[in-house]
This record gives sequence, structure tokens and C-alpha cells, in this order.
Amino acid sequence: MQLENKINTMRDQQLWEYQILDTPPESSYDELVEFVAAFCGVPIALITILDGKRQWFKSKVGTTIDQTPQDIAICAHAIKQTKTFIISDASKDSRFSDNPLVTEDPKIRFYAGIPLIDQTGFALGTLCVIDHIPRILSGNQIHCLEVISRQVMTLLELRRANKILKDREIYSESQHSQTTELLKLKALGEMAGGIAHEINNPMTIIHGRTSHLKEMAECGAINNEKVIQYCDIIISVVARISKIIKGLRSFSRSGEQDPIEEVSISELINDTLEFCREKIGNSNIHLTIEPISIDLKVKCRSVQISQVILNLLINAYDAVETATERWIKLDVTETNNTVEIRVTDSGAGIPKKIEEKIFEPFFSTKQKNKGTGLGLSISRGIAKAHLGNLTLDQNSTNTRFILTIPK
Repeated sequence: MQLENKINTMRDQQLWEYQILDTPPESSYDELVEFVAAFCGVPIALITILDGKRQWFKSKVGTTIDQTPQDIAICAHAIKQTKTFIISDASKDSRFSDNPLVTEDPKIRFYAGIPLIDQTGFALGTLCVIDHIPRILSGNQIHCLEVISRQVMTLLELRRANKILKDREIYSESQHSQTTELLKLKALGEMAGGIAHEINNPMTIIHGRTSHLKEMAECGAINNEKVIQYCDIIISVVARISKIIKGLRSFSRSGEQDPIEEVSISELINDTLEFCREKIGNSNIHLTIEPISIDLKVKCRSVQISQVILNLLINAYDAVETATERWIKLDVTETNNTVEIRVTDSGAGIPKKIEEKIFEPFFSTKQKNKGTGLGLSISRGIAKAHLGNLTLDQNSTNTRFILTIPK
């Protein structure tokens, strides 16, 4: 009991750094919970946070209560695990058969929870799904829960990083290196704020396919070929979501130790567009991607180059979001030795007086609280680490940045 009290105290200290308890609902969390409930076909899904006395629900589907005592919380058992904690039928499990949450409302039968583990190894809570009837999850559903739990933890880490940034208003030269890393996380936070929205499209695909499969099953019209086709689509989309999350987590580190690999420029750009295609389209900004040969390849750290392209696209979006003429164009050209990825927007270009400053750390033309001034500086650093460069095309009548990468 003393050890458990000590662990609860340490967890409370960790939770204080995240400033998450009793915060209002947020769409970036709610949409993830809605997705896992639909994908797993369950009536209840929760993001739970456990302090010393209770489990509190940051996001919820299928229940109106906000919290329960920790001593009856099944999640209190799940956070002690290192992998998905599954109970097929709680009424037949001696550990939970007399639990009020099992014997009374909501009459839990099935439970699956994944601990949300922070960077220090503490489990802050769980992502869990619940049903009123016994059931099992497929391998794909368990994998999906694991992927989304990592996204939840990424959002929590971003909240923590942003809190640290708010507490630091004055930076000294000796803090410069640490500040740069924290601001990179803030830049990621700005992107991650819309990531739940950006994965709405693949989530809709998954929801549509699973709903169709359910309808076929209910009417006895199962078509094996169609089931296989839909499963392939679901697996592919889940892999795409996982790749987006992996890319977000990678952004917060330098990536200098990642292996250099030969990648298709076409595939790299298509993967990057998953971060922002919906955001751009929903703002009625016309996005044009010129045809790119699938055979055009470069050797690079793909995550880093994707970060640079994404930063250029987000900058272009911010620049034309309120303009009368709104378009963004991405095209690729090649020479014998290099590949040039060019991002052009309908803006009138960068004023001459600040052309040299835009690549300096902390310099930004964006509104206050909308940018860190690190995007172009970090992006150019990544380009040069690849023996390439990131430049502003001074001959273009519109705003155009060119990322050059050696083949």
C-alpha cells in the first residue's frame, strides 16, 4: 500500500506538468475517441486520466459521467500493464465480477485499455473501449488502438511542452539550444492541433468500410472478395494514420541518426500531403500538384525532407488563407545531379528588405502566436545536412521556395 501511495503521489506530480485534469473538452482528443469507438464497434470509448483518488475522463463517447473513484476503476489495473489489457467478459472474471461498474450501470462486460505512458515511464491513464456484451477484438482493431494511444500521448506531450514555453518568457543566450528544441515542439503543436482534423478523411474511409461490412454481415450477404478488399483498404489507411503519427513524433527530434534511404519523391510528397490536404481543401485554396515520375528517387532521411515540404506548404497556406486569389502549386524538376521541389503560392513574394532575414532563427512575418520563426531556419538546416539547400526564388513573380536535394 505504501508503494502504491508513493506511485500515486509521483503520478500526481507528473500530471501537474501536463495541466490536463479538469480541462474542458477538446476536439483533437474527442475525434480520436469517436474514431476508436466506431472502428472497434463499441458503445463506449474513453481517454482516462488517473490521479491519486479518481479516474477522470478527458474525452468520452457513450457515457455522461465525468469520473469514477479510482478504487473501482478497471483502468487502474490497465495502467500497470505494458501492453493492451483485455477483459473479454468481466462478469466471469474474479477480479471484477463484483465491481459496481460491472454489476450496475454501465454494466461493463468487455474492456480493452492501453496505458498512456509518458517519457519518464509513468502511465498517466488509458485509452479504453468498453461494451455491454462479451466480445473480442481483431488484430487490426488492437493495432489501431495502439496507434491512436500514441497519438493521444503525443497530444499530451505537446500540451506539456507548450506549458513549459508559456512559463519561459525571457531566454538567455545560454538557453538558446534548449529553447530551440522547445520551440520545435511548439511548432509541432501548431500542426498537431489540426492533425485530428487531417485524419478525418482516412477515419471516414475506415468507418464507411466497417459499416458496410457490418451491413453485409447483418443481412447475410457476406462477399469474401469484398471483405478482403475492404480489409486491405482499412489496413492501408490505419498504416497511413500510423505514419502520420510517427512523422509527428519524429519532428520533435533532430533525426540526424536516421538512416539515409532511397525514396520515391512522388511517394514522399503524397505521404506529406496527408498532413494538410484536408486543411487546404476545406479553406477553398486550390492546390495543384504537377505530375511526378514514380521512378524519380533520391537518397535522404525521408522524415526530415517531409518536414521541410510540410513546413513550406503550411507557410503557403498561412500566406494565402485570407487573400483574394488563393492557390498553392507544388512541382518537381530535376537535373543530372539534383532534384528541385518547388512550392509556389499566389502571394506577391517576400519584400526585398526582409529576404535575407526570413531564414534567420526566430524571425517571423506571421501574426503573434501563429508562428515560432523557426520553420525556415530549421528547414534550411535540414536541407544543408543533405548537402542541398532551401532558397527563395527571387525571379518568381509569386512567392516560391525551392528545396534542392542531390540525387
